[in-house]
Amino acid sequence: MRLRTILVLAVLCTGCGWAQFRGDAAHTGYQPFESKINAANVSALAPAFVGPTGGGIDSSPVVVNNVAYVGSLDFKLYAFDALGVTGCSGVPNTCVPLWTAKTVTGPARMTTPAVANGVVYVASNQALYAFDAAGVTGCSGIPKTCTPLWSAFTGLLPSSPVVADGV
Repeated sequence: MRLRTILVLAVLCTGCGWAQFRGDAAHTGYQPFESKINAANVSALAPAFVGPTGGGIDSSPVVVNNVAYVGSLDFKLYAFDALGVTGCSGVPNTCVPLWTAKTVTGPARMTTPAVANGVVYVASNQALYAFDAAGVTGCSGIPKTCTPLWSAFTGLLPSSPVVADGV
């Protein structure tokens, strides 16, 4: 099986987290508090760590509370230490996931996750899944794997979830 990796830039982990695709419910991509990346330093950015996944990645990572969440084409949600410390070693700094969660099998893609109130939401193959963001509830084993807190058939093609006002 060919492995893919997620690259997280050190500077990303020092700024404000984006809990969902493009930062907010309107997906504006605007971060008014950005002070770390600018035209003068962008060429000097380097990966803080790499995190192997079991498939390709066609979604964006989301970073909340120093955890990077990303969906992979192997139908798993991955949670990595966004600081590149826990479960990480070697050169380049390679990290194992803090936990993973399986969604579906068969041809599907996994969307960019959204995180709100301690829950990670991700859509895949016409269903919405919710997982404990801390990797505790419904999680066990070594390596740690998690089952959904709940899931719901949507009947729609997957789109990145949006969380606003508790919904």
